[in-house]
Amino acid sequence: MSKNLDEIELANNLISLTGLSMSKVARSAAISPGNLSNWLRGNRTALGAEGKDRLFSNMGIVGGALDPRKVHIWTMKKGDLTPFYSVLKWLSQPFEIFHIAPQKLSVRDYFPDRYFLPLIAYNQNTRIVLLRKIYSLESNIPPIDPAFLPEGSHWRVLPKDSYFQFVVKRIPNEIYVRCFSGEITPEEFDLITNEHSLKTPAPPGWDSVVNALQGLGFDPASALDWITKMNSLRKDP
Repeated sequence: MSKNLDEIELANNLISLTGLSMSKVARSAAISPGNLSNWLRGNRTALGAEGKDRLFSNMGIVGGALDPRKVHIWTMKKGDLTPFYSVLKWLSQPFEIFHIAPQKLSVRDYFPDRYFLPLIAYNQNTRIVLLRKIYSLESNIPPIDPAFLPEGSHWRVLPKDSYFQFVVKRIPNEIYVRCFSGEITPEEFDLITNEHSLKTPAPPGWDSVVNALQGLGFDPASALDWITKMNSLRKDP
């Protein structure tokens, strides 16, 4: 796959990623479906400059790149990942990728409308959620291979999820649902990708317990004495 897609190849790949028919994409961009169809088949005079601008803008392209101000929700209804790989190669910047799942899991959350777990792909300029359609529980879901992404792309290092038995990041259910509805905000996306967010807080250490007791009026010596007594009582049968 070439990094240098021409505009027709790019448009074909982006249309595949919308999960919509060519006619729906055309109408949403106020373009004649017939003209768009002819242009996509190689008739370069079938679509004027204004029509192409509307088409690409409608699919999230601004200034020759994916709009950095929004979250791009892509839907793959086929197993072929070529459109996904091609557009990311065209962007020519490395991506970090990982799967997400809801914190509170149900069968409906796992396969909402028969979709696989969403894939997050991002860098400092781009936010992408990739949804992949599953037509049966026996469907063979090809794994994403970073080797087909821009050089330097990689899977995020995460612990293996005990339920799914592969690496996945659990996120709040309300944000997970908005990934499918297309309503996820850039701020919510950034919360997902922040390595230090959405983690279970560590239990308080002794220093924080002592500080809390001091806040209740205990002096340090009395606080430590109280902790020692409580600990001995807890250990006694």
